[in-house]
Amino acid sequence: MQEVRVKALWLAGLVAVAGCAQAATPTAAPTLTPVVPAATATVAAATRTPLPTSTDTPMPTATIQPTVTPLPTAVVMVRECLSLSPAFVQGGAPEGQLVLSSGDWFEDVWLYTPASGEQRPLTEDAQSFSGVFVSPSGQWVAFLQGAASGSGVELVVADATGQPQWTWPWPAEWRQLAGWLDDDRLLISRPRSDEPYALSDDLITFEIASGVETPLPADFQGFVNTDYYPGSGWETLDWSRLIFNAALERVAFPGEAGSLVLWDVTANRPITRLAAAESVRVQPRWAPDDQRLVYAGPAARAYPQQGETYYQDELFQVTADGAVTRLTHLNEGYTEVSFSRFGWSPDGRYIAAAVVALPNQDPGLYPAPYSPDDFRLIVLDTQTLVLVDYCIPANPLYAPVWSPDGRYIAVEDRIGDDAPSHLYIVDVTQGVAVEVLTGYSLLGWLAAPP
Repeated sequence: MQEVRVKALWLAGLVAVAGCAQAATPTAAPTLTPVVPAATATVAAATRTPLPTSTDTPMPTATIQPTVTPLPTAVVMVRECLSLSPAFVQGGAPEGQLVLSSGDWFEDVWLYTPASGEQRPLTEDAQSFSGVFVSPSGQWVAFLQGAASGSGVELVVADATGQPQWTWPWPAEWRQLAGWLDDDRLLISRPRSDEPYALSDDLITFEIASGVETPLPADFQGFVNTDYYPGSGWETLDWSRLIFNAALERVAFPGEAGSLVLWDVTANRPITRLAAAESVRVQPRWAPDDQRLVYAGPAARAYPQQGETYYQDELFQVTADGAVTRLTHLNEGYTEVSFSRFGWSPDGRYIAAAVVALPNQDPGLYPAPYSPDDFRLIVLDTQTLVLVDYCIPANPLYAPVWSPDGRYIAVEDRIGDDAPSHLYIVDVTQGVAVEVLTGYSLLGWLAAPP
């Protein structure tokens, strides 16, 4: 699970030695129409916003046990096993393009069109990539690559066809492209000190059209940033450990004793401390409406003790005002539950996640090679709290990805270092699952061009 942190360290090295790096050679692919990059822009002067001074406001604590929502009266999880189909139903092929990597270090990044099976490089140049992210609407893809001049690194934002629209030089003081805040702004981390491997970063927003850079506050009361907790399970935010909503009015971060703190950025005060959020190993995620944060953590502070390896996770939702709802009750029917990555549907109603729930009595129902203690794809309806297991193996490097229209879920099953990963697309409206590729890492889903 340290792979994401290793990639970030690699990027820091890439920035330092980009002028000496050799371009990677991509795997053979169909000939594509040359793409003419947009003109390189000059980074605008940074806009600096004063950081608020934290105060010693008493930290409120939320109690989430006993359960906040009623226990289900019937099943804990519905199993609706899907057989693997050779193709999508007629007229039901997904629109848009998947963004994939065929190398452990993003040496080759590809655009794959499920409807036609066409696969082509993201850019016409053979470059080493890092930090490849698709915007929330699927309109843009941002990535880092070696500068065309052969010196330094560039931040490139391309449209849904892969055509670069903005190109910016990557300053040496920036560490990592951390993702998108919304469709107009990127999140970028930078070290808090001159030490290149300091354990915590600040975050800045970067406006893709203007190049305006704005620092975000970071020194919140109770913010634990002195060790590697929570670690690489927080994906690209493992350096900063700050989960802002898009309005920048709320932020969640790790607190003392493994807690999760929700903070009011505008009023500069804590809203709640989720004291039962021990071992929040997976990055919490804001819903598309910007008002709900979901995280995975033990229901009753039953996190593993020294020498133990099991977990008893559940999914919880906390609103922007601090109201907590328990979304799952898997531990009512399973002895071990562990969540990996998860992602919101575009309409903010469903969550697709990778989960291990043991004992799993029916591994023979799974259509692909699978063992009972492997992760599998589940989908949660946050309105009805119905949880569905589609019996599709899912052990992704990043979260399962929804198509921009919310009809499909793409998920990667990374079997192991010595075996190729398998990429599945699930049509949740038709109940169809198709294995589309092997040997690729899933990075995002671009919308169909207008």
